[in-house]
Amino acid sequence: GTGGTDGGTGDAGGDAGPTSTVSGSIVGLISSTTPVSGMKVCVYKTPSIPCVTTGSNGNYQLMGVPANAEVLLEYTKTGYLSSLVTVKTVVGPMSIGQFQAPTTSEADTFASMVGTTIDTTKGQILITAFQGAPGSYTGQDNVTATVTPKSGTGPFYLTSSMLPSTSLTTTSTAGIGLFANVSPGDVEVTLTHLSKSCQRMGTSWSGTTPTASKVKVVAGYLTAGAGLECP
Repeated sequence: GTGGTDGGTGDAGGDAGPTSTVSGSIVGLISSTTPVSGMKVCVYKTPSIPCVTTGSNGNYQLMGVPANAEVLLEYTKTGYLSSLVTVKTVVGPMSIGQFQAPTTSEADTFASMVGTTIDTTKGQILITAFQGAPGSYTGQDNVTATVTPKSGTGPFYLTSSMLPSTSLTTTSTAGIGLFANVSPGDVEVTLTHLSKSCQRMGTSWSGTTPTASKVKVVAGYLTAGAGLECP
């Protein structure tokens, strides 16, 4: 299992280019200290790269992923909302950190709390804003989110107790927001702090400005990856 950096090139359909070994962990949305085991992790619509499953600690390691590329990771497990994460890969090993996976019942409850229902012909978008140094990030408050082209409803920002609110106009210290029922396709999510100078997360797909991320919206999925990091 140590040769994934250069030994996985055959997994990418015979592509002789450099690869990445992508690792991360999946935890619960409400209880971020609870690991989610048995979650299937794949490169979306890329059967040439073997899928993996999270262990009892919620961790996974996906080998043979094309390096220097914008890829979509797919997370699926019965009882959970199918999710995608946009990742910009590097050569060699990389960690994309923690993903907080919502159950389908949590997703339905969140939707009802903001006066909507989940439309499976549309996609959902999760945004995150962080402050501090990598490895010791905490949620960043006072961040606003916009999506272009505009469709669906939102953004709805989560309170510090991880519940969606229709009254919040910026992120709380949770640093999380949601757009509901967005039309499928490529969109751009721009995250703006009210006073700090911040930048797009290094693993997010590049948008047209330093604080904008490109996001692929897929019907029936929650797409994460639009991220902002602030000092």
